[in-house]
Amino acid sequence: DYLGTGTGNYTIFLKLVVPLPPSLPILVSPANNSLTTDYTPTFNWNNSTVPAGTTFDHYQLQVATDAAFASIGSDVSVADTSYQTIALENCRTYYWRVRGKNASGAGPYASRNFRVTRAISGAPVLLLPANGSLNVEEVTTLSWQAEGCAFQYRVELAKDSLFTQMVTDQTVSVTSLAVGPLDGNTDHYWRVRGINNLGQGTPSA
Repeated sequence: DYLGTGTGNYTIFLKLVVPLPPSLPILVSPANNSLTTDYTPTFNWNNSTVPAGTTFDHYQLQVATDAAFASIGSDVSVADTSYQTIALENCRTYYWRVRGKNASGAGPYASRNFRVTRAISGAPVLLLPANGSLNVEEVTTLSWQAEGCAFQYRVELAKDSLFTQMVTDQTVSVTSLAVGPLDGNTDHYWRVRGINNLGQGTPSA
């Protein structure tokens, strides 16, 4: 028998498997940047699209207290397109996101945020000028501590303790306000109220 040696050409076939996860779900409610008094809101979203030849498995829903989802309070698997969450804290902003999953993997997250507010603001703590201060500058800055349930603050400054002789009455979104020039050798009184979607809160003492 003859045994020959030599080289030939080889063809190698590679099968590439492309992942086909579900599409981005469309979030419905709560709306983005919305306010709610419901401390157990129901999350709703529309179905993801499942690529041909694949079978949908479930949705992953996460609820967190930060936009980076480092502090996740809920992480659940949901077969449907809605889920009622556990009780949430008052006066806090929450972030939620949903993605679909199938045998190919996880699709992209759709995310939103909302705020739970079930009570009016408490009385802000006044900082400066301190109560009973003397020799205050004619143009001075009033400052106070932030109040967790407040979105804005109403600042009132008057020449009498009943606040009938008003000097200024302004609404601001920060925790300080420059006022003046004030009348010399005159007592002034000031107070601050927090404001949220439920109305104005108790004034500071």
